[in-house]
Amino acid sequence: PLAAKDRSGGRAWRASSERNSVAQIPVAQGGDDDRSKLAKSGGGGRRRSSGESEYYYDRVFDESAATEEIYAELVRGVVESAAEEGISGTVFAYGQTSSGKTHTMQGSDDGSCAGVVQLAARDVFRALEGGEGGEERGGTKARRYSVRVSYVEIYNEEFRDLLRESDGASQPLLIREDKRGAIAVDGLTEVPVSSPQELVDVFRRGGANKSVGATKMNDRSSRSHAILKIVV
Repeated sequence: PLAAKDRSGGRAWRASSERNSVAQIPVAQGGDDDRSKLAKSGGGGRRRSSGESEYYYDRVFDESAATEEIYAELVRGVVESAAEEGISGTVFAYGQTSSGKTHTMQGSDDGSCAGVVQLAARDVFRALEGGEGGEERGGTKARRYSVRVSYVEIYNEEFRDLLRESDGASQPLLIREDKRGAIAVDGLTEVPVSSPQELVDVFRRGGANKSVGATKMNDRSSRSHAILKIVV
């Protein structure tokens, strides 16, 4: 159960990577022992009984999946097509507070587990430098490129620059459409980076300026939507 409401109602959710589904299943009452009882409550392939629900998705990962596995299957192709072919791509994490969005996207604070951002930074520069180890392709000279990073948050219906110096960090930004019909943000800070580590350092610096607040499920829950943009 994810919340007391689910527990009190005798409900829980099971993710099945084999069926690519999330199913509502009954769970025995009993406080801390709920998890062990849930583990014995039938496999993902059993028929749903009356009052239960099962929802199917393109891909479902259960709690045993590592971030590297999820990245390899869902994100790497987006990153490589952007870096190698110039096709814009988006990776979007959505979910309730304390469901693991921040950990999945930015990894652990001590660096022991890489997140989607670190893995994407690695693959962006790997692709630009010609593949594994930065080797040149077909004997041609290495390409010249530049990489810039911006980081913003949408908070209380305002657009804020997380990389702007402290004097202007709290000033909301204006969004407009330029002459070519593209969406532009006036005064947005873009920081040039030349390595995966520099990109991650900029990301961490911006993250320190995000709006956070305590909830019943998370003492540092993000209070905003954050957008990290990598321009090649």
